[in-house]
Amino acid sequence: MKSNRLALLLFIPGTLWGLSFLATEFALETIPPITLGLTRSVLAGVPLIIALYLMGGRLPASWPEWKPYIILGLFNNSIPLVLVSWGQLTIPSGLTTILVSLNPLFTLLLAHFFTDDEHLNRAKLSGISLGLLGVIVLVGPTALEGLGQALWAQLAIIGGAFSYAIAAIYARRHLRQQTGTVWQAIVKLMSSQYVTSAITLLPLSLWVDQSLALRPSVPSIAGILALSWPFTLVPVTLYYYLIDQAGPSYTALTVYLIPLVGIFAGIIFLDEQITGQVVAALLLILAGIAVVNDLRGTWQRLRRKRAVDVAS
Repeated sequence: MKSNRLALLLFIPGTLWGLSFLATEFALETIPPITLGLTRSVLAGVPLIIALYLMGGRLPASWPEWKPYIILGLFNNSIPLVLVSWGQLTIPSGLTTILVSLNPLFTLLLAHFFTDDEHLNRAKLSGISLGLLGVIVLVGPTALEGLGQALWAQLAIIGGAFSYAIAAIYARRHLRQQTGTVWQAIVKLMSSQYVTSAITLLPLSLWVDQSLALRPSVPSIAGILALSWPFTLVPVTLYYYLIDQAGPSYTALTVYLIPLVGIFAGIIFLDEQITGQVVAALLLILAGIAVVNDLRGTWQRLRRKRAVDVAS
């Protein structure tokens, strides 16, 4: 069924973004965060622009056409990148993960007020709360001990999570207004978004990071190439497809999978030990996804359909 297919697709962006942590660590060795975002936007944008024109599309040609893509470039790339990167300078990674994981809750609340078909209900709120609890269990409750300290840095990261939520709601509305296939609309959205993101990040990169004086290492170059192509093009494309097909509040659940995949990558590739804490977090996150996806209702509908088929 379509709902089950979308549930499986939900795991792909979270898995790829979770695996991208190692590439990010290599890239950040000699490339500062803002320049990293700029380079990532340029490298991802070029093949997308080529793909757009091969599909018979084109970049926006006027200011009214560019306006929605500028908004998405700011709220889905430039603003959260700067806010989260700045906040991470003074906040431990565990607390950062929890604060960023507020994104699905923000998305759910915004969707209730700004969409016609994604109103808040008990199942969605319960599922997203279970997922957030799973992230807290995974990171460890001690990460919350620093809550309230370095207040501005924490507010910056929360602002980044809220910015992603705004972008998800806006993207859903924009995609539904487009003509042609959903894939053509997604490629145009992504390519135009990365163009506007690169333009807004360029002056910050030159001013804050002094990017012209940077001398990136070979591992950093390899890291940024991996981040820009397999860890950006595939998950972001599917992310927007899920927003169009299943809605922003459901798609935001992929955020909960990112730290979980990072932990399992350490277990598989670094011989780290699986713990009861990881298992508990996995169960909570999967339970949250199941509740929001109404898997119980889907199973009951299948059983009723089979009973009718047998009776007939």
